[in-house]
Amino acid sequence: MPTIDSHHPFQVHLNLVKGLEVLQVLRGLQRSGKQTLVMVTHGPDLAALADRRVHLEQLRRVEAG
Repeated sequence: MPTIDSHHPFQVHLNLVKGLEVLQVLRGLQRSGKQTLVMVTHGPDLAALADRRVHLEQLRRVEAG
């Protein structure tokens, strides 16, 4: 069975591109339908796209904005 090397630069780039495309679709739906979109991420770049962020450490809120 073939395997996919998730650390291969092309594969990582492709995952990021597809992820951003999905996020754009979700944000469009959120804005057009006045819906709430909750995203949980470890990625500061993705978190920076949010209108509001809540930072948790050890399941406790340490910062909101």
